[in-house]
Amino acid sequence: MFNLKQILQTTLFLVAISIGFSEKIIHMNGTYDLDSDNMLEFLALEIDPETDVFPSIVRFYEVDSDGYQALIWEFLPPVSLEGDFVDAQIGDIDGDGSPDLILVMNLSKFENSATPHVFVASYNWDGENFSEIPSSTLDIGKENRSLRCNNFQLLDQDADGDQEIVLSLGSPFRGFAVVNSNSGGLFLSKKVRPDQLLVGSGLLYVGVVDYDGDGYDDVIALSPDGNTIKAQPFYNIGGVFDSGPLVRKKIDGINGILTHSIKLTDWDSDGFFDILASFSSGDIIALTLTPATLVIEEVPITSGPLTQIALEDFNQDGYEDILTLSADLNSLTLISLIFFFIIS
Repeated sequence: MFNLKQILQTTLFLVAISIGFSEKIIHMNGTYDLDSDNMLEFLALEIDPETDVFPSIVRFYEVDSDGYQALIWEFLPPVSLEGDFVDAQIGDIDGDGSPDLILVMNLSKFENSATPHVFVASYNWDGENFSEIPSSTLDIGKENRSLRCNNFQLLDQDADGDQEIVLSLGSPFRGFAVVNSNSGGLFLSKKVRPDQLLVGSGLLYVGVVDYDGDGYDDVIALSPDGNTIKAQPFYNIGGVFDSGPLVRKKIDGINGILTHSIKLTDWDSDGFFDILASFSSGDIIALTLTPATLVIEEVPITSGPLTQIALEDFNQDGYEDILTLSADLNSLTLISLIFFFIIS
């Protein structure tokens, strides 16, 4: 039996295909009910198909009782802030128990600076909406050299109950950085250069998992290089990252990592959380961290080209299902993972 939330989650993917603005939704994060009115909300990254390649607008919608989406918050960069969005997520980075909306942008121009750099902003929730003015911002640059963010995740590095932001970076710094928050606002607390991933033909991305359940989130850095996935774990030992050995896996035909569909899940219900990374080629891989090594395996799913995936126990059988969206095929596919455990 599907509940209202699950039905709306499916509906939201259909909404993503077409919406009543000139912009097009290319990714959705959600769902939420931040104002506790039993109407679900979602975050959307949007582009103008005629002019944009990367997301240029972030919007927050609520779906009403009739299934229509109402715009309740949006951010369009001003003229002085030229660039595109990496992602937008909702978390709690200041530990006050209230949601924060976190935006990360790759800027190509800001005021008098024309050197590409990374811009982070957070917005407070007032009980009904997010603030129009950011509560805190951070500009991350590397002198006069180019710097770009490939994806970001939220993590709890120091097991204190509030979240930090981990950003994967490149050009020319190849690694990841941790952004923290205190009474003074956002600040850069850590930069890590994966010693075995300093060189690669593909970009670097990050995933987050607390593999041993100690409250300290661990980081996995991965780099798709052609048909080879390279990944290096960073074990969080009491708030300090300790690098593990590099792991490689060749997967023929894999390409086009979906940077917004790097998900944390116990997809095989073995009691340990894994990171799922999906690709536009239709491939989905699971990265499982153990005390000894990092294991990369292919998830046995063939669903054609992918645009986005979502994870939910839709049929409430105790196993998470995978909902896949293919814009190329204009289709949704719901895959029950219990099937794979029965036949394996």
